[in-house]
Amino acid sequence: MLENMINQLSDEDLEKCFLEIVEWRESGVLQMYSIIRKQWEEFKQKSGIDTFPIHMMSEPILFEIAKRKYREEGINV
Repeated sequence: MLENMINQLSDEDLEKCFLEIVEWRESGVLQMYSIIRKQWEEFKQKSGIDTFPIHMMSEPILFEIAKRKYREEGINV
């Protein structure tokens, strides 16, 4: 479900997510009104998993970014 939600994000949204992750890693704080936080809240609501840790959001976002980049280069992933 989470990967499907991330898959629905536009390239622009994924770029913003990447920049949010970079800032988060540098400062240790995720912006209050970030796309990542919005997706996290939506996932928790849809899945019923209220204890899902927010730091687990980075991996599926970064995976989707990489997958799209490889597809642009003609690599079938």
